[in-house]
Amino acid sequence: MGDSLLRKQGYPANRRWENQPHATPGRAHILAPSDGKFRYDGPMYASLERSLGPSAHIEQNSIHVLLTTHREQPYDTACARTLGLDPRQMRFIGVKSAPHFRAGFEPWAGAIYVVSEPSVHDLRNLTFRRLKRQLYSFPEANRW
Repeated sequence: MGDSLLRKQGYPANRRWENQPHATPGRAHILAPSDGKFRYDGPMYASLERSLGPSAHIEQNSIHVLLTTHREQPYDTACARTLGLDPRQMRFIGVKSAPHFRAGFEPWAGAIYVVSEPSVHDLRNLTFRRLKRQLYSFPEANRW
């Protein structure tokens, strides 16, 4: 703890940016390294034990980031708190998640804003080619 590092983070979840690290100015300060083990304690999956893998809570340019080895849905704030970050104490937080986070965050959040990014989660961002049949319940994909 208290160490700092100068590094580049990649974007492996998005193929367009894969293996293209993004440099951020300044040094990142390691606030809490962790083995990533935690137990959910919110309304969804209470008492379920999970692991983020080797993880760290870093701070760079007054922005706190949780770096994890394994992806995990933040059903509540337990995974952040195990890394020494209490989202309830933050003025703004960003959660990259499907709607699963709502049960653990909505009761105390002042507001929730859902944002979109180009991804497979929005079929309008996909171009379907060579469809052999219509895709049921995806009318926007069925543009012949």
